[in-house]
Amino acid sequence: MTQPTPRYRDLSVRPQIIRSAPLLTFFLSGDPSSLRRGIPSPLSPHPGARIVLNMWFLPNPEEMTGFGEPGPMGITYIAAEVAGEESASADGAMRFPARFWLEHWSSSLAARRYAHRASGLEIRAGDTTLDLRRDVAKATLRLGDRTVVTAQARVGHDCLKTVSGHSIYYALRDAETGGREVARYEVPWISDNYTAEDPIVEFAFPEDETALRFVGNGRKSVMAVSFRRITLVPYLARNVVETS
Repeated sequence: MTQPTPRYRDLSVRPQIIRSAPLLTFFLSGDPSSLRRGIPSPLSPHPGARIVLNMWFLPNPEEMTGFGEPGPMGITYIAAEVAGEESASADGAMRFPARFWLEHWSSSLAARRYAHRASGLEIRAGDTTLDLRRDVAKATLRLGDRTVVTAQARVGHDCLKTVSGHSIYYALRDAETGGREVARYEVPWISDNYTAEDPIVEFAFPEDETALRFVGNGRKSVMAVSFRRITLVPYLARNVVETS
């Protein structure tokens, strides 16, 4: 892979912080051929061909810096693990593949506008909720009047450990000179980790939804699940990988 070239030397926006968002993460098996078609060069799918489903929701606007318009906020995204540079915890004890955003939804118009202004990231409208009732965390994504993702896991109440690090993401965006380019995002985070087990994930997308290129409808087999409360600084791209 060619070495990324520096971009965005002077931030034109104020970095925003999301605090202690309850986050469900599910690891699903992806189709290697579909991922190869969906992930742009020079990136390539990780040999494990895993897909990551992340869902979180913060109803309290005081848990974030607001993106210019404070309000509740929910995020769902589907990402593919890619080969090459890895994300890591701050102490280096934990390493995991970088990810390419395949589909990305946010309930906050202010956050979607901020992400596009800050780094060209294109996030679609979608309403995510995440409810914690006793020992079950249940998340949903609605597009319009249709629930398209339902996911849940049984989670613990006691923090096992606190971990910090940076996650590496990639996304396609419009290039300033025309065409499309692959941007690289480094997302710093601190998370409190909890037990999670008995995962359930079910998709019910309409036939014209682009996510169906990567995940089929129905209940899915889940390879692994985690539950964290995560604090992060999102949406800032540092480098451009390639212009096409």
